[in-house]
Amino acid sequence: MAALIALDAGTTSSKAAAWRLDGRLLANHSLRTPYTADAGRVTRRLDVTWSAFCTVIRQTVDAVHAAGEEVVAVGLTGHGNGLHLWNGCHFAPEAIGSADMRASQWLETYPQRRELEQRLSQRLYPGQTYVLLHVLASTDLPLFSKDWLGYQLCGEVATDFTDVAAGALCDLYGTPTVANLPPLLPSPAVRGYVTKQAAKETGLPAGIPVAVGCIDLAAAVLGCGCVQKFDRLAICGSWLIDLMLVPADVPLVVEPPVNLLPYVFPEFRLASAYTPHGTLALERLLQLRNIPASYQAIDTAVQQVMDTPPERFYHPEASMNENEMATAAVPDLLYMAFEGIAATHRLNLEALATAASASFCKHRPATTTGNPAGDNRPLAVTGGLSASAVWRQLLADLMGEPVESQGMEATCRGAAICAALAAKCFPTAEEAIHTLACPGLLVQPDQRRVPTMEARYQRWLAARPPGTAATSGTLHNG
Repeated sequence: MAALIALDAGTTSSKAAAWRLDGRLLANHSLRTPYTADAGRVTRRLDVTWSAFCTVIRQTVDAVHAAGEEVVAVGLTGHGNGLHLWNGCHFAPEAIGSADMRASQWLETYPQRRELEQRLSQRLYPGQTYVLLHVLASTDLPLFSKDWLGYQLCGEVATDFTDVAAGALCDLYGTPTVANLPPLLPSPAVRGYVTKQAAKETGLPAGIPVAVGCIDLAAAVLGCGCVQKFDRLAICGSWLIDLMLVPADVPLVVEPPVNLLPYVFPEFRLASAYTPHGTLALERLLQLRNIPASYQAIDTAVQQVMDTPPERFYHPEASMNENEMATAAVPDLLYMAFEGIAATHRLNLEALATAASASFCKHRPATTTGNPAGDNRPLAVTGGLSASAVWRQLLADLMGEPVESQGMEATCRGAAICAALAAKCFPTAEEAIHTLACPGLLVQPDQRRVPTMEARYQRWLAARPPGTAATSGTLHNG
């Protein structure tokens, strides 16, 4: 049977996974992607990243062949924003990461900021492609992580609507905000074909199609099988990103912290809320205390204080100083980190649910959770933290509702769906999604702990330092 390979150029890892056309996962490999963080600047050497991808792609191809299958197409996704500059001949040797903060001061004083945010229906931040492009005053073509990877594979320069709009390079209707845009193609379209050189380096068959792909946010939603309006997804990775599918045929206006982004299929848009302090916040604590950077180590420490949580406050965007981190008890400290990240998720998801209720209450009555679509699937959860049993249970208890863990490969699965459509492996997108997107592990809230978690969440809100996170958002009919 034919197989699809999907690649994810993540913030902190290079991933490859393969599926048979019947939806069976054949392989899943990843390597840490080294990056340099110095004085607010976050960069990554692309030659090192390409070497990592060559390794994981070859491992994945070998696994496909060992299963007696053949690779017929490649799908791509990657982190959004940051900056990969193309000068017409080659990419700059270093990419700027999406967590780069060098443009913070420029953005604070940018006179057109509020006007542009209203036009784009999203909140600008320092690591956004539009912002970085202006700070560097570069005339090179701005591209994205998946597009750099696509060039390495097939020698073609192109991107898609999801990345360009998320990077603030155009609005929701495709009108540019910058002078030069890369060629724009649909996410499920063919970007190009694997070159002989790329085949030699990766083990992929030369000449197979490479899909354009989409930003990781959209790929995760697609890979989790979210197909109804108001379906929700929490990405628990390097960033914390909460998403909801909303209909594109209703004119909408958004206010921070809710952002509105395009989706792979034009009938939907993605309402999102996020913070760049996910697993990176936990890694900071682990590094300082010389604790192994593994979810097992975190789980073990957190489990020690699950029933007797500490009274101290932790927030990912206003964390304790290093002296406090160095002296706090390790289990308490990690539990506070988990609590702060989980509470940030709930705040974002409540903002999305409230916004959707305000916009679409005429279409469907809101449920007690604020979700206008009472018959929707449970909250889907993906990303690195979704591999943690403790994290999944904490989030379910804090939300007071079931969560459906999709594991760590949902983003790659979305890229694989784009590859399947590019290679015309299925007659319709619906059939491709139905076959390749599978149900996750359903985690029920512990009803004995829900009242306690609710009380702790309210305490967390009350203790939050001013200005550490958005407290409300609106999304309403325009």
